[in-house]
Amino acid sequence: MPFADLREWLEKVDRIGEIRTFEDVDPELEIGALTELSAEAKGPALLFDKIKGFPPGFRVVSNLFRGNKRLLATLEMPIDLNRRQALRRWMEVISNFKPVPPVEVKSGPVLQHTMTGGEVDISVFPAPRWHELDGGNYIGTGDLVIVRDPDTGWINLGSYRIMNHDRNTGGIFIQTMRHGYAIAKKYWKKGQACPVAVSLGNDPMLLLAAGDTVARTAEKICEYDFAGYVRGQPVEVVAGKLTGFPIPATAEVVLEGDIPSPEEELRPEGPFGEYLGYYAHGRLPELVLRVKGVSYRDNPILIGKPPLKPTFGGRTSLPLSLANLWNRLERKGITGIQDMRTISGASALVIALHQEKEGHVESLIQALGELQNIHRLTVIVDDDINLDDPRDVIWAIGTRSEIKTGTHFFIGVSGDQLDPMMPPDVREEKGIFEFTRSVINACRPYRRLHDFPPVCVFGDAWRKKINDKWGTGLFSPGGS
Repeated sequence: MPFADLREWLEKVDRIGEIRTFEDVDPELEIGALTELSAEAKGPALLFDKIKGFPPGFRVVSNLFRGNKRLLATLEMPIDLNRRQALRRWMEVISNFKPVPPVEVKSGPVLQHTMTGGEVDISVFPAPRWHELDGGNYIGTGDLVIVRDPDTGWINLGSYRIMNHDRNTGGIFIQTMRHGYAIAKKYWKKGQACPVAVSLGNDPMLLLAAGDTVARTAEKICEYDFAGYVRGQPVEVVAGKLTGFPIPATAEVVLEGDIPSPEEELRPEGPFGEYLGYYAHGRLPELVLRVKGVSYRDNPILIGKPPLKPTFGGRTSLPLSLANLWNRLERKGITGIQDMRTISGASALVIALHQEKEGHVESLIQALGELQNIHRLTVIVDDDINLDDPRDVIWAIGTRSEIKTGTHFFIGVSGDQLDPMMPPDVREEKGIFEFTRSVINACRPYRRLHDFPPVCVFGDAWRKKINDKWGTGLFSPGGS
C-alpha cells in the first residue's frame, strides 16, 4: 500500500531499522553535519526533534534517499533488490507510465493551522544552515514548488531551494532552463507576479517525482499524475486557500504567495553547497518568494534534502535517472547494454556493453552524442567489468583504451548553471555555458575478442571451491 503521508513513511523505515532520532540539536550546522556524516557512512535517515530555538514536535527529517532500502520502499519495490535489478525494474515502470491524476478532497490535515496577512511568520519552522559556507538558513531543500501555467492550466511541481530572508519572504533559486522558470516568465510578461504554493513535507514519492533524479518518459506531464501512477492510487489534494492550486492534503507545511519578476525585485541569495560538491553559485541577486499565507499540521515535519558532495552517494543511493537514458538508447536501436552507473555520483557515466558486432561501440557513441544528457565524461566498457568497483573501471581504461583514436568529443553542449567550471561573469549574467562531452571507448576491439589476452583472475568455480572449503569470511578487506 502507498504511504498516505510522510508520517507513514517514517513508520515504515523505522520498522525496517532505517531511521535514527536525535534530540537537542542546533539548526546552525549541527543538523547539516550529522546529515553529511550519515550520508557518507551510508547510514540511516535522521529525524531531528527538540531543535534549539523551536518547540518540541517541530521536526526535520533528512537523508531520506541515500539508503537502498528506504529508496526502494518509497518506490513500492522489494527492498532487497540490488542496484542493477532496481534500475531494470525502474526502466519498466517509466516505460509503462499511464497518468493517475490527483483527486480533490474537501479537507486534510494540512489545514489544521493557518496564518494569513500579518500573522505570517515562516521563521517559526526550523530552517537549518546545512553547509559551513551557506549564506543563510534554508527552509526549502526537500520541497515541492507548485505553479500553474496561465495559458494551459498545466500544474507543475519542481524542487527548488528556498533561503529564509525574513518572516514573510525567502530567496528562491530556479535555473532558467527549468519548467518552473518558464511558467513564471509567462506571468511576468503579463505584468503579474507568479502565484506559487510551496509544500515542505510530503509522501517522499512526491519529492522524487518533482526532482530530476527520477526521469520521466514525457515532457510536461504533471508530477502528481506520475506519483499517483507509481503509488498505484491518486494523490489526494485540497485547494490552496490563496492560490487555489492543488496542494497535498497530507502535507506538513504549505506556503502560499507569489514570485515577482526580476525587474520588480531581486535579493542576494546564497552561497549554498550544491549537488556537484561546490559552492559554485556564490552570492547573487535571485528571485524572491513573498509568502502571504501558511497552512500546517500539528507538530509539523519538514524534509531536509541538502545537496552533498556526490562522493557521499549523490542525491539518491540508486541512479534512477539513468533508466530514462537506457530506455532512450534502446529506442534508438542500441542493444547489448548490460549495466550503467555514475562514478561517485558525479557527472561521469560508465556503460557496460556486450559487443554483438563490429561497430557496436561506435553506434552507442553516436547515439550518446545525439541525446542530451549532463555527463561530462562517459566510459564504455565490456560486460566483464564490475561497474560497482571503480578500480575495475580504471583498469579497463588503462588497459583497453586507445586514447588517441578511442576518445570522442561532443562540443557545444549546454551546461548547468551550477557547474563549477562556468565562468563567474557568465553565471552573474545568467548566460549560456557550453562545455565539451567526451566518451572513452575502453572495450576490447571486437575483431580481437577471440584472441585478446585472457584476464589473469581465478574463475567462479575455483572461488566457490575455496569458499566451500574455507568459508566465505576467510579474509576481511584491509586485514593484515
